[in-house]
Amino acid sequence: MQTNNQSTLYTPGLCGLINIGNTCFMNSALQCLSNIPDLTQWAQCQNFQSTIQYNDIIYVYTSLIKAMWSGDNNCFNPQDIKQIVSHSAPIFTDYELFHIHTQSQVTCSGCNFIDTTDEITTFLPLPLPLQTST
Repeated sequence: MQTNNQSTLYTPGLCGLINIGNTCFMNSALQCLSNIPDLTQWAQCQNFQSTIQYNDIIYVYTSLIKAMWSGDNNCFNPQDIKQIVSHSAPIFTDYELFHIHTQSQVTCSGCNFIDTTDEITTFLPLPLPLQTST
């Protein structure tokens, strides 16, 4: 049994990011960035003065990297960086869904009339191959 004086140590860098509502793409990108050795080493070496604002993207990113690589966490909530990104890109405000926008055009070979169709969907159906028994 673990006492209050002991802390669990995890492998630095092996830290998951909590999906806080449609943030799996952001989390994947952050995981990729956190595994660029030179960038991660730079982030870990940053020491900010108390005058840095908590809404500064560099401060928030380096704080995230330090938490991921500290060995103190097996998972971490990227809420702060999501909030910062949503200020610059309102599509990430709250939990707006990702969607697919497709546009198709058919041109009549007789009169050159172009018929354009726009379609927006929030899912992509994928066919599964039928399994056959042999």
